[in-house]
Amino acid sequence: MNNQKKHQLTLLTTIFLIQIVAAIAWAETPNKYEKIYSDCLSEAEYTNNTVVIMCSENTTKVVKREMNRLYDMTYKMMAERSQEDAQKLEDSQKSLAQI
Repeated sequence: MNNQKKHQLTLLTTIFLIQIVAAIAWAETPNKYEKIYSDCLSEAEYTNNTVVIMCSENTTKVVKREMNRLYDMTYKMMAERSQEDAQKLEDSQKSLAQI
């Protein structure tokens, strides 16, 4: 098997692993973020735009932490197989962040 085919296989495997990790994470907590948001709204004395924004921002922080955790886990798995592919993942994430 030539290097290009190995690289393509590694990328396909990585994409598959990312999808599995995401599916497992979602299956474990299907309503987790909705509950965080709902609980925040319930704790407020009343609901207005400020409360909605605050609860949305708090929920977003939790989601971002989880996304970062999953990214770190995926990056580590990828780096164990191919440092070059892990670097490509990191570069693509940096490119997306600039959009």
